[in-house]
Parts: sequence; C-alpha cells; structure tokens
Amino acid sequence: MWNDWNSNVRQAATHSLGALGLGKEAHDVLRKRLEEGDCRTRIEALSCIGQLGLMTGNLMPSFLKCFDDDFIGVRREACLTAGLLRIKDEKVLDHLVRLVQSDYIWKVRAYAIKGMICKSHMLLSDDLMWLTVGEQKNHEE
Repeated sequence: MWNDWNSNVRQAATHSLGALGLGKEAHDVLRKRLEEGDCRTRIEALSCIGQLGLMTGNLMPSFLKCFDDDFIGVRREACLTAGLLRIKDEKVLDHLVRLVQSDYIWKVRAYAIKGMICKSHMLLSDDLMWLTVGEQKNHEE
C-alpha cells in the first residue's frame, strides 16, 4: 500500500485499514514514516493520518515535530491534518498560533489559520482577531 504510485489508492487503503480496526498498526508505520522519511514521505504520512481520522499518543510527538519541519509542504500538511482531526491539544494550538505569527511563507500561515478554524477552539475568535490586528500593524510600519 505505501509504495503504490497512486496517492488515492494509498489513502483508500489507509482508510480501509482504519475501518477494519487495524488503525494502530497503520499508525505505527505512519509514525516511523514521519520520523525517518523524506519530505514527500512525511507529507503522505500526514495525509494518511488525516484520512484515518485518529491521533494516538505515540504518534503525537512525531506529528508535533512536523510543525517545525524545514520543508514548507510538511508544515502546510501538518496544519491541514490538525484541522481535519480537530485536535484540541494546547501544544497543537500553540504550534498553529506560532506559524500564523512567524512563518515566512504566507501559504503556511493561511493553512495554520484554516487549521485553527477547523478546531473550533473556544478562544479562537480572540486569537484570530489579535493575530489579524498584529499582521495589519506589521504591514503599516
């Protein structure tokens, strides 16, 4: 499944594993791919995590490292996955807020905002308002 040339086939296979109750085994493989894979492999692993719709405690540390990845695509996919999973963990929110505030790529900042919106965090509207005002002040200077 991991080596199929078609990403839709890989995602469907991952979803099927989750539906069959084999999600833990898939998550173990995904964790390894996040930790040891190249940027393309990490992006695909994050996409599969979003398709499975489940975050485990063993997978969380590897997932959090993706927010600090050197590659833009990995950071963007981490934001998208956080939004898809609606993770309410404060560490995830902290990473999303940091990316909105300081990532130098506008697309990563936009996906971080999207990830925050999908999470429906209680303080989200205040956080976004503060970030928007801060961004406007930076452009005025």
